[in-house]
Amino acid sequence: MNNINRGTVVTYRVRLARNLSGYNFASTLNDKQKAKEIINRCYSAISKFGVFDLYEMDKVSSLTAEQLKEKYVISEALRKNTFSGAVAVDKQESLSVMINEEDHIREQCIVKGEYDLLTAYKKLVPLDRWLNNNLRFCKSEKLGYITACPTNLGSGLRASAMMFLPALCKKNMIETLYLKAKERGLTIRGVFGEGSSGQSYLYQVSNEVTLNRQDLYLVNEVQKYTQEVADIEDINLFTYYNENRAKVQDEVYRAYGILTSARLLSYNEFSTLIANLKMGAMLKIIPVKEILALDDLLVTARPALLKNSMINLNDLGDERAVNEAIDWFRAEYVRNCLKKIIT
Repeated sequence: MNNINRGTVVTYRVRLARNLSGYNFASTLNDKQKAKEIINRCYSAISKFGVFDLYEMDKVSSLTAEQLKEKYVISEALRKNTFSGAVAVDKQESLSVMINEEDHIREQCIVKGEYDLLTAYKKLVPLDRWLNNNLRFCKSEKLGYITACPTNLGSGLRASAMMFLPALCKKNMIETLYLKAKERGLTIRGVFGEGSSGQSYLYQVSNEVTLNRQDLYLVNEVQKYTQEVADIEDINLFTYYNENRAKVQDEVYRAYGILTSARLLSYNEFSTLIANLKMGAMLKIIPVKEILALDDLLVTARPALLKNSMINLNDLGDERAVNEAIDWFRAEYVRNCLKKIIT
């Protein structure tokens, strides 16, 4: 198993930006009826392709919207768009279509890091072709797909890899990677995209330019750089460990001790500890059945997703009592999950 499949890449995502002819861009779409018309037209075409659930941001609860964001199904911008936003999601939550985000349509496919970007792209292409045949997209023979943001003009494709980079964070090498990526028309962002931080050592590598670029060229370029970054992380992780053996082992075993014993666990503390535990698993300090299970736990222990499993939360009264109940539940949930993950 190479370093990518060993945990360095968490997920791969391919996203396609598209707009319908005859409507303002989503950012200037002030007519509620027109916005609803776009949702109806898009979902009608999507539902004929396969089984997708529709979530309209003005109809779902704030908790449901936050859960969709926590699972990377929607962006923060769409979560906030209660005027015209919606998303259609397949049963596996691998394929989804955001409607009236920055563009009228943002199709995306997310696969786990055991696969690759080409797998995600091949899964998304049939949906895009179907929608292209059933909806009239804005397209120019010279420029390609017309998008709200000039950086998406052309293919409208954004290929990205969510990467776990503890060694490069600890050795302050992220800025160097960013500059190298920039030279190749790529970029590095935080865990939730542009403007977000590298929480839990997580960063996204993606293409920045789409104009005059073929889809497969972009997919291959991002995949190639992802492999290079994974190789650099792999070398530096073991170098950092050899140079700081006592410190790293202390971080890993402290994380293990707290995660398997704590009775109250905030998400911020948990996300730091689980990242250190994963680093220990990659270094084989802590034996685990499957490293990718730790990535799943990082998502499922998020606040909104945990609330979905909790009962009588609204009966607790004040915010402090609610937060404490969530932290207690998270600690128990994490302990139980780790019993199944750690060998």
